[in-house]
Amino acid sequence: MKASVIFFPNEAKKSSQTAGIPLYLRVCFKRKKVESRLNFELKENDLLKWDSITMRLQERNAAVNHYLNRIESKFHDFLIANATSLSVHSASSIRDEVLGYKKQEIVTIINFVDKYFEETILPNPNVAPGTTKVYRRSINHLKKFLSVRSENNLPINKLDYEFAFAFKTFLVSKNESLDRAGMTEVSAAGVIKKFRTMFNHAVELELLKRNPFKQVKIKTKSPRRERLSIEQVVKIYKLDLTLWPALPVYRDIFLFSVFTGLAYTDAISLSWANLEQRNDGEIKLILNRQKTDVVTESFLPTLAINIIHRYKSPENTTVLNKVLPHRSNKEVNSQLKLLAQMIGVQFGLSTHIARHTFRQLLAEAGIVDDGVIKRMMGQSRRGDVDEVYYSITDSKLQEAKDKFQNFLSKFLL
Repeated sequence: MKASVIFFPNEAKKSSQTAGIPLYLRVCFKRKKVESRLNFELKENDLLKWDSITMRLQERNAAVNHYLNRIESKFHDFLIANATSLSVHSASSIRDEVLGYKKQEIVTIINFVDKYFEETILPNPNVAPGTTKVYRRSINHLKKFLSVRSENNLPINKLDYEFAFAFKTFLVSKNESLDRAGMTEVSAAGVIKKFRTMFNHAVELELLKRNPFKQVKIKTKSPRRERLSIEQVVKIYKLDLTLWPALPVYRDIFLFSVFTGLAYTDAISLSWANLEQRNDGEIKLILNRQKTDVVTESFLPTLAINIIHRYKSPENTTVLNKVLPHRSNKEVNSQLKLLAQMIGVQFGLSTHIARHTFRQLLAEAGIVDDGVIKRMMGQSRRGDVDEVYYSITDSKLQEAKDKFQNFLSKFLL
């Protein structure tokens, strides 16, 4: 079982685009042969000097001879290094080793996005927990889409506009067989945005020629969210629930968010450790939002303090350490629909509307300092020049609380 290498000029492969005659290498092994074009061409008059026995030009210092000597030397080095395992090779594998061809690893879409998440998102301390969750969910949506299409091993270089558009359609479409309700365009835009970022990286790595997700058009502006007027808040606050003894707790959870701006997740997981009791009787709320890990700080208005005292008990403060009784978001939203009917609200009341209502009421109370509002709502000030030069002090938060307190008192106390 002997391997051999042959060099030869191939006049048949000369094309009109090249002035010279290409040189070829042929590897013979196991009664098979494989040929490859070399990166060298001979001139027409060089053919007269070609020696088919030595497979070189009859010029001692010809550049092509040195080039072919290096290739032949690599061939013999390979034979020596693989003397005991030569049988596992083929003519093609020997050719690839000698010419330095590397088998290109097939990178699948799933392998790429998983690696990006593990190496770029997870270790980055500047990526908020909420953003990390969005990346993880986005990748899960993509994996589900690939699974539905039976394309779990689809190579990344097959990614095109047709695929990206089909994925967008998958996100926004209802599919009962998959128990999918379908996203809003705005929610789907958040997913598409993550893949624009990920596959931009694939373009930089030359795994893709272009990023097809950049071509996908999708709505990115959220529709205006409904919010309650102060008059509607008053109606809920003063609603007689004597005949519905199970409803007050759901009303309190909702109103606590109206008075503090906390999202449902932050409100229901709020612990007494997040509330700082001051000597003057004020209670300061300090926590990092679960969605974004951004700090939110505010002084609680009296109406919010009344709610938390209603549920303060030895069990809550020592064992569970939670400020509000636990109810699932689904439970709360279900009961809020009943409350909405009672006061004549025509849109679906939800925990998220409480946060939007809080923002609206801040404006009506005359609180206009953007930095203070963002701190009270736990919104990022990243990229804001004032983040560096303007500090949100306790006195500014106290001033905002006093304005908000006075506004609420006119209607509710």
